[in-house]
Amino acid sequence: MILSLTQQTEYNNLIQQGETFFRQSQWQDSLAIYKKALMIYPVSVESLMKIGQIYQNTGQIRKAILSFRRVIELQRDDTPLLIRGRLLELEKKYVSWDTLRESFDFFKDEEILSYGELPPFLSLSNPLTNRQLQIVAQSYRKKNKNLTPKLYSFNFSDRFKNKEKLRIGFMCGDFKSHPTGYLLSEFFNLIDRNRFDLYLYDTHPEPDDPIHKRIYQTTQNIVSIDQLNDYDAAQQIFHDGIDVLIDLSGYTNFHRLGVMTYQPAVAQATYSGFAGTLGGIPGIDYLLADEYTIPPEQRCFYNEKIKYLTPSYRVMDRKQELPIAPLLRKHLHFDEDTIVLCCFNNSYKYTPNYFNLWVRILKRVPKAILWFYRQDVLTETNIIKEFSQRGVADRIVFADFMPHTEHLARYQVADLFLDTEYYNAHTTGSEALFMGCPMITCPGNTFPSRVGGTMLHAMQLDELICNDIKAYEEKVVELCMTPGALKQLREKVANKIKTSPLFDMDAFTRSFEQNCREMFEESLMNLKE
Repeated sequence: MILSLTQQTEYNNLIQQGETFFRQSQWQDSLAIYKKALMIYPVSVESLMKIGQIYQNTGQIRKAILSFRRVIELQRDDTPLLIRGRLLELEKKYVSWDTLRESFDFFKDEEILSYGELPPFLSLSNPLTNRQLQIVAQSYRKKNKNLTPKLYSFNFSDRFKNKEKLRIGFMCGDFKSHPTGYLLSEFFNLIDRNRFDLYLYDTHPEPDDPIHKRIYQTTQNIVSIDQLNDYDAAQQIFHDGIDVLIDLSGYTNFHRLGVMTYQPAVAQATYSGFAGTLGGIPGIDYLLADEYTIPPEQRCFYNEKIKYLTPSYRVMDRKQELPIAPLLRKHLHFDEDTIVLCCFNNSYKYTPNYFNLWVRILKRVPKAILWFYRQDVLTETNIIKEFSQRGVADRIVFADFMPHTEHLARYQVADLFLDTEYYNAHTTGSEALFMGCPMITCPGNTFPSRVGGTMLHAMQLDELICNDIKAYEEKVVELCMTPGALKQLREKVANKIKTSPLFDMDAFTRSFEQNCREMFEESLMNLKE
C-alpha cells in the first residue's frame, strides 16, 4: 500500500504523538492515536505492535494476542523477537493455543535463542533441550549489562583464618505468600545456630503478608534492600560479613542478581527459585540441586558447579498452618463415587500434548472429572474451549480462589494429582504429597521436567514415575479402574509422609549446611590462590 504525501505526513505525526503518550503510560490516548494511524495505513506494523502492547498493559489479553498475531502475519520472519516473545507468553498463560505450535517451533532455533530476547523463566516451560535452555540463559545474561563482571572487588583476607561459624545470607523477593515463601520457615529455623548465623536480604518486602511475618520470625538479621542499588546492597552484604550468599530467585520477579556480580560474599550460589542454569552470571559459582534433577552426565549444560543436596533438593515446611477441619466431597458437590483427578499447576505449564493425554484418560475412566485451579476468565474460557473441541468439557471443574490453608484441604478430596509436561509441579507437587494426595509424573531430560520425579523418588513412590506418556496414561487408568487401588495408594502415601526421606527436613538441613561449608572452603581456597 502506497500513501500519498499528505497521508504519509499525517501518519508520521500520529506515530510520533502515539509514542509520546505511550512513553508517558497514557494508554487510552496512545491507543486512540495509533488506531487513527492504522486507519490511514492498515498494514502499519508499528501501530499494531504498540496497540498490542497497550492491550497487554491494560489487561485486554484477547485483543493483545490478535494484534501480535497480525504483526506476525504481516512480517513473518522479520517480526521483532520482542513481539514473538510476548505472544508466546500470552499464549501459554491464557491457554490461547491457535498458533502455539508455531511459537514453540520458532523458539527452538538456536540462532534465535542466542539473541537473548527470550526470558529464561519463560523458556523453562518450552519444549527445549538442556543445551537450548543453557543458550537462552547465557544469551540473556550477556544482553543484560547489570549482569556483567564488575571491576570492584572486596577484600576477604580477614576470612582466611579458620572459621567454625559461618554466616549464611539468603536473598529473595518472595519471603511472603508465594510458592517459594511457603516452603522456607521450618528450614530457616532448623539451621544450626551454633554453626551458622542466618541473614535474610529481602528484595521486595510485604510487611502485612502472613507468610512474610512468619519468615521474619526465624532470625533478627533481616535487611530490606529494595531501596538500595546493586552496589550499595553488595556493600551491605559484605559489611555484614556474609560468608555464603544464596540467591533464591534466579530469573524470576524481584531478583537482584546484579548484586551477586559484585561478589560480596566468599561463596555464592543459586537455589530453588529457578530450575535451571543462570548462564554464567559472574560471582555465582554454584547451583544447588540433586542427582535426580541434574544427573551427573547433564552437568555440562550448567555454567555453575553443581552441588547435590540429599535426599532431594526440595525443601518443605512441615510446620505451616494446615486445615483444621477436613474438606468433604459433599462440601464441593462431588458425588462419593466420582474419581477426582486434579492439576492445580499454573496454566503456563499446560500443553496441548497433555490435554490430549488427559482427554484419553477421561474417556477411559467414565466416572472421572478433572479439577483445575480457576485463574482468570479468559484462561477458564480457553480451557473449556480446548476440552469442548475434544468432547469432554462437561468433565472439567474449576476450584475458586481460597486462602492457602483452605486450598491445601482440597488435596484431601482429590484422588490423584496429574503432573504437567515440560515444567512439573514444584511447590504444588510438594503440597499435594504432603497432604496425602498421590501424584503421577513422566520425567523429561531437563531440570524443570524432573522435579515431580525427584519428589516421588525421595518419597519411595517410584511406581508413580512413568517412562513415557503411554505408561502415564495406562498407570492412571489402571489406578482409577482397579477397585480399591486409589484407596490403597492413598494409605501408602500417608505412611510415606511420616517415614520417607522427602519430608525429613532435619536431614535436608544438615545436607544444606554441609554444602555451604564445602562451598565456602572451596571458594576460600580459590581466593587464596
